[in-house]
Amino acid sequence: MNAATRDDGINMLRGLSILLVLLHHFNIAYPLRDTALAGFAG
Repeated sequence: MNAATRDDGINMLRGLSILLVLLHHFNIAYPLRDTALAGFAG
């Protein structure tokens, strides 16, 4: 499969999900409770 056959929307969703998983794993090691990200995440 080459890059021309890939959908840009799927690639964006894949990148977002990777970013969210990395953020979640970082949060396990270093709680973000007292940061600006805590207010954003809910």
